[in-house]
Amino acid sequence: MKFQLSILLLICFLCAVSRVAAQDNMVFKPIDDNTSFKEAQLAALLQRYNADIASLSGSNKKDISSIYKDRYETLKGYFDDSLVITGKEMNDYLLSVVNEVEKNNPALQNLHASVFFCRAWWPNASCYGEGTVLLNIGLLNRLHNEAELAFVICHELAHQYFNHGNNAINRYVETLNSKEFQQQLKAIKNAEFEKRTQLEKLIQSVSFSGRRHSREYESQADSMAVVWLSNSSYNPAAALDCLALLDTADRDKYDISANPQLFFNFPEYPFQQAWIQNGDSFFSKMAHIEKEENKEIDDSLKTHPDCLKRIALLQNNFINMRKVGATFLVYDSARWKELQNGFDYEIMDYTFHHNNISRSLYYTLQMLQYGASNAWLVSNAGRCLNMLYQSQKTHLLGRVIDTPSAANEIKYNNFLQFIWAVRLNDIAAFSYYYMRKESRDFGTDSIFLQTFTESRKIFNN
Repeated sequence: MKFQLSILLLICFLCAVSRVAAQDNMVFKPIDDNTSFKEAQLAALLQRYNADIASLSGSNKKDISSIYKDRYETLKGYFDDSLVITGKEMNDYLLSVVNEVEKNNPALQNLHASVFFCRAWWPNASCYGEGTVLLNIGLLNRLHNEAELAFVICHELAHQYFNHGNNAINRYVETLNSKEFQQQLKAIKNAEFEKRTQLEKLIQSVSFSGRRHSREYESQADSMAVVWLSNSSYNPAAALDCLALLDTADRDKYDISANPQLFFNFPEYPFQQAWIQNGDSFFSKMAHIEKEENKEIDDSLKTHPDCLKRIALLQNNFINMRKVGATFLVYDSARWKELQNGFDYEIMDYTFHHNNISRSLYYTLQMLQYGASNAWLVSNAGRCLNMLYQSQKTHLLGRVIDTPSAANEIKYNNFLQFIWAVRLNDIAAFSYYYMRKESRDFGTDSIFLQTFTESRKIFNN
């Protein structure tokens, strides 16, 4: 009997150890905005805008001024909405990477560009043409090393160096104001049938023409970026690795389904297959139709176009660009990993506080399913469910969750269909039973307790 009891205690102990081992020690603290830094950047943004407007001349001045104004207001909105990260530590780190590249490249030192991290979740970076470069943290948290980050920065700065953004605006306005385009518009206006279809084709032709020039810009920016990178301490081979990564950037970072059945199946409230057997829903059908209709367009308007071709073009230049002592990490490698991991959480927190609850919950469940487990992740899952409950109760669910779309990954569309399928009482039960189960491990955490209290209140309502 004593032997059996000892075995039982050992099994219980091993189970407890197993649960603890599955947890991580991540303590997430959102990046604070630096108000004084933000105000200084907004002032600089306005100064650049006024200088750009003052430099315009010619017959297209009014139309270009309007686009410049939209660009300025868009960027200002990003700062006002805290999409741009203004925290000192983040910007000091980013500046250190920029300085590492600039110090041996005089052409960069004269650009006076402003480079920032941006809380956007999609893997991209943008040069806005007036001096601002935004690096989405949804891209940085996928990169393999700091040298790849340096390449992305060099690539975007090359767009600024060659004035690609403003050149594209000028070409666009010239096209719209051209005699040929205006004649085509007039012909469509006077047409008896299919005016809308003809107009869409005309606009599409302008878009394709712009993208054709954009692809030329991409190759030119790649080449210049590699030159600048090879002049720094960073290994220019990172450019090829980065482009290979971007070629598959339309996939989620954690390339697994956020399977709700793994989290919301309880003895007291069993998971119903009807919640996920929703493939013939209206939203699903519309997304599929849209995907098929836009298949050719999607291939032409890819966010990161022709990456494999761009890699092939760059490889020809690498023979003369090998550098002894070049490295993929100039600064502390542990700091790099910490930064990347923190950005995963920053995305989930930002999307929650900006009412993109479905995406915040989706990424949270992906990370939990991938193997991460801590009080913040579990609490975020709970608060997302609580927000879904309150939104559905007040008939505002459409404001906090996305609709299935051809632009989304299939996995995310399937998850959205699940959210749209469940009822108010289902969401309340998910939150309560999930938080109650996790209270064994995280019941002493203050954020968890606050969320669990709200879950219990909703469930007992």
